[in-house]
Amino acid sequence: MNYTIDINMNDLKVESRGAENYGIFNVRIKVESEDLIEEAEDFITYVLDYQIESQKKITSGQTLTYGYWLVQFKEKDKFLDVWEYNSDATNFVEGANLTLSYLHAQYSLCEVVEAEFDAPTADKFVTVYTQIFESKEIQGVRYEEDGEKSGWLLYCEEQDLDSLHEGAFLTLRLYELTLKRPDLLKFLGLPTGYRFVLKEDEYNAWEDRKLFTNYK
Repeated sequence: MNYTIDINMNDLKVESRGAENYGIFNVRIKVESEDLIEEAEDFITYVLDYQIESQKKITSGQTLTYGYWLVQFKEKDKFLDVWEYNSDATNFVEGANLTLSYLHAQYSLCEVVEAEFDAPTADKFVTVYTQIFESKEIQGVRYEEDGEKSGWLLYCEEQDLDSLHEGAFLTLRLYELTLKRPDLLKFLGLPTGYRFVLKEDEYNAWEDRKLFTNYK
């Protein structure tokens, strides 16, 4: 592609040059850490290539789901600056720190356990056992997505699901879960048919083929 990506390490800004040759805006991101520079480059490449290949121009005010999180583009100085939802998904703030760090955490865990990355969007629903916010031992299992349901079910590792009544669970948005339990965020990119167990700082994640509907 006939564009370049420039990095300003002094103020941690990453921006494209030459996108105007394709009739689209250049994209600019400000990050808070050098650790996110590579992810910012990948994001800009994704956004520009998407527009060039699909011939669909992104304009100011549009939103885009990138992995787990939602970003918005705002035009300034002939650039599209990237903004993102804050941690409780109530307002857009400048930058893409959450978006990029969330993607990195989820994708990295999938690589470690050799699973395909398949993050739901943060506005999907998750079903959790009511005591999950205090427990140090968590088990998660992901069933197939169904509409606004992410497929995720989370409960305390020591619990027997068959012994729990319906009132022991509650349903909330994924962003509400990760706001209260950020340590669970990295597991949410695991695909359908996976389980994980988290015990304090140690975890295990694996594919459970019995969860697939066509399992024999």
